[in-house]
Amino acid sequence: PKSSSMSDKAEQKPQRTTVKSSAYAKIILHAVQYPHDEIHGALVGFWNDSELIVQDAMPISHSSPTKPIVDMSLRLIDAYCQSIEGINGNNKVSIVGWYTASDRLVDSNKISQGGDENDSSPACFAGQAAHRITGMIGSVLNDENRPILIALKNSNIGNSLLGIDETTLVPFEEDKWKHWTKPIAAENFIVEEGAAILARDGFKRSTKVHDFEGHLEGGALNVSRCDWLRNPEISKSVAQ
Repeated sequence: PKSSSMSDKAEQKPQRTTVKSSAYAKIILHAVQYPHDEIHGALVGFWNDSELIVQDAMPISHSSPTKPIVDMSLRLIDAYCQSIEGINGNNKVSIVGWYTASDRLVDSNKISQGGDENDSSPACFAGQAAHRITGMIGSVLNDENRPILIALKNSNIGNSLLGIDETTLVPFEEDKWKHWTKPIAAENFIVEEGAAILARDGFKRSTKVHDFEGHLEGGALNVSRCDWLRNPEISKSVAQ
């Protein structure tokens, strides 16, 4: 079966992933903006041979997303990706994964199962979140490549906001049983240099991150004001 051959390939040749500064900053600032809520968003990028480039993050919700929210947001993101096609040369930009963060600093379920109580237990929450959304996002992911799931290690966010730590993102991929609980080795997951500094500077400027859920709240005026697809304030900082 195709899934079996993909798993064998994954075991033979690890995929290298690079997260660009803009994507990193949006994920961190999205979590900071909603410190008492779980957050979710899509990852956008492209594959360059065996390397996945996570070019951008599209914040979707600051609550557990419903299927209509996920469906609508992913359709808009897919259309946006098609509209910017060609900017990266021959690389086709598409939805390459998902990111999420728990609303809790420590996940009591993992601790009760023998986990490290000093860990923010992203694996436990990420697995639960992936289980909920896999059916919703599966149709837009490229089966020929290997998408990624990123969970935030909440206990490290403070260091990210000081510009001194870029290990807040914890990456996972599917295992051979199609569970999103297989950790990606640190040597195969790279955050672009200076990403934490960009997040720190955005935090100092109180840069607001718009998500799709917020885009729908507040009536027509808010819809036109909240550019959740681009979040231009962060994009401008990257260009400077």
